[in-house]
Amino acid sequence: MAEAVGAPLFEMCAVGKAFGATVALDAVDFAVASGEVCALVGQNGAGKSTLMAILAGALAPDRGRMRLGGDAYAPRDPLDARRAGVAMIYQELSLAPHLSVMENVLLGVEPVRRGLVQRDRMREIARRALSELGHADIPPDAVVGNLAPAAQQLVEIARALAVGCRVLVLDEPTSSLGHADVRALFDLIRRLRARGLAIVYISHFIEEVMTIADRFVVLRDGRNAGGGAVEGASAGAIVSLMVGRGLDDLYRRGARTAGDVVVTIEDVMPGSAPTAAARRRRARTGAPAWGCSARTARAKGSRPDSAWRTISRSRGSSRSGPPRSSSRDGSAARPSGGSRAWR
Repeated sequence: MAEAVGAPLFEMCAVGKAFGATVALDAVDFAVASGEVCALVGQNGAGKSTLMAILAGALAPDRGRMRLGGDAYAPRDPLDARRAGVAMIYQELSLAPHLSVMENVLLGVEPVRRGLVQRDRMREIARRALSELGHADIPPDAVVGNLAPAAQQLVEIARALAVGCRVLVLDEPTSSLGHADVRALFDLIRRLRARGLAIVYISHFIEEVMTIADRFVVLRDGRNAGGGAVEGASAGAIVSLMVGRGLDDLYRRGARTAGDVVVTIEDVMPGSAPTAAARRRRARTGAPAWGCSARTARAKGSRPDSAWRTISRSRGSSRSGPPRSSSRDGSAARPSGGSRAWR
């Protein structure tokens, strides 16, 4: 395992966890120092979330030991871990959408005096935590369910800071964020690192790891597979550690010879220069574009405007129509969102 920079703030040694006959973690070592961002990477099922759930008190390990700040650490539950200074921001945010920002920030640790919750004190603590994040613009009394996803994530982080967070775990934090929000999150992570927090960054996006992390640790099949400093490492080397083989073995390509043209698409872009494309047998042709664009409209057979466009196939000419007619004619398209049906 790649060693933490300086003395580790927390360390997990030979941690093991099994669910029935399935071994999720097998003698995993992991440590992160104060003021360090360590990326924890691996394929789905590698054990990343299980390891961090143990750190955050959501799961108990079957074996191994943990230390936090030099002392033995064995949280009974997430609240116990939170009080010890360990917080985890899950990919699916764990906020109560019907409650206010301040109620979420102090959920479970509300300030109480003579049996009554001190709401003014809650408001002040929440406002101070949000100000530390540079987002005093988020009202403590706002209903969380009415906030944008990026603002909701900030509320989660503010909840961690409000109780003296020392270790912050971010599980796929950019999965629901746009490019601008990702940049803002990275700026925030750098500020928290400068304050001395130990930050664990879980991500499938290697380019994010190369941008924000100081060090990386790779898990594969529930075991340590390698790691090291991000500086000087290549994305290809990290991926190879994740999958256990070289990239040349991962994506094998055979020789292909393009055949006859089977479909030609002409003049499909309204309001701009005409676009044409041809597809041949035994050939794959990419249609790159940003976001939801004309490439999707072309593949679906939808009409961008009221004018019909021409699609010529090897069996004759036809005009573009709905996906059903394209399917009858031998064409098909896969939605960009995976298996979700087109709306």
